[in-house]
Amino acid sequence: ISFYLLYRITSLLDGRRLVIFMDEFWKWLRDPVFKDFAYNRLKTIRKLNGMLVVGTQSPAEIIQDDIAPAVIEQCGTQILAANPGADRVHYVDGMKFEPEVFDVVKHLDPQARQYVVVKNQFRRGDIRRFAARVTLDLSGIGKYTKVMSG
Repeated sequence: ISFYLLYRITSLLDGRRLVIFMDEFWKWLRDPVFKDFAYNRLKTIRKLNGMLVVGTQSPAEIIQDDIAPAVIEQCGTQILAANPGADRVHYVDGMKFEPEVFDVVKHLDPQARQYVVVKNQFRRGDIRRFAARVTLDLSGIGKYTKVMSG
């Protein structure tokens, strides 16, 4: 069913904006057919005015895969949640984040709704990635929180 849905969704790539969200990306990468799909789409989807948004709980799940270099290169913006158990090898050596970014991710309070947004250098002259610490403030949505959480 998943591949049929991907087929149907990707058939909509006709120049109009299209965003495909894929959570638990590590699980998708276990399938060789999907791995080939992911590799090709990550490299070509922007030409078709599309975007692939992938989510995973740990960078270890991505960097251990043979298409890791393409995933890291093609995902121009990463949003990192607090991870007190973060491993420097995965973040700094594997994902190539600056040590300062790793330190912030490791020491963020998981209950604070804070994240680190890292954007790859795309402009000529950029010498490193841009990183910002952000807070997701949900205090203004009041009664809607109940609807969103079930």
